[in-house]
Amino acid sequence: MKIEASKVKTKLPQIMQGAVELFVEKGISATTTRDIAKRAKVAEGSLYRHFSSKDALATSIFYTNLEELSGQLWYQLNDASSLRENLEYLISAIFAKYEEEPELAQFLLLTQFHEIKNAPVDVKWPSDVFRQALLIGVKKGECRKQDVELLTPMIFGAVVRITIFRTYQELPDLKTLTKKTAALCYQMTQGEKR
Repeated sequence: MKIEASKVKTKLPQIMQGAVELFVEKGISATTTRDIAKRAKVAEGSLYRHFSSKDALATSIFYTNLEELSGQLWYQLNDASSLRENLEYLISAIFAKYEEEPELAQFLLLTQFHEIKNAPVDVKWPSDVFRQALLIGVKKGECRKQDVELLTPMIFGAVVRITIFRTYQELPDLKTLTKKTAALCYQMTQGEKR
């Protein structure tokens, strides 16, 4: 979980971890600040030293970690790589993040639907990176430009859906599925040529 370096030695990491666990278990609305403080083993006032409310805490965790994930994905993207390679890099980064921090990944998945309507205009979503990978593929003649707006949610949606299936223990460690997932997503870009 992303935490400012200056706050690593405060109670903040405990608060954020406790909050994420509870938000995934009970949902944000059913979780109280008292629940978070109890889970984090801190006084309730400690939470208010960092955040004005439970919702401010949830929003902060969401956008800080969404920005971190998007940044990691942008770092993986390579203009010199093929579309298939870029898809594999991006999928690998998402799957690794999920396996390293499954509760945080689940929190991001669950919270996105609430936050998307309140999102600042300049938020960089992981799907933006997939769109850019497809546009790089267009420049290289690997994908048709008119297909990008439909392929972006199809491919990104498939990747997200796979993480959801992993949450319910219906799939093995996602890192073992990276190459196959990338190959199948790439096949989506290679539809009928017109």
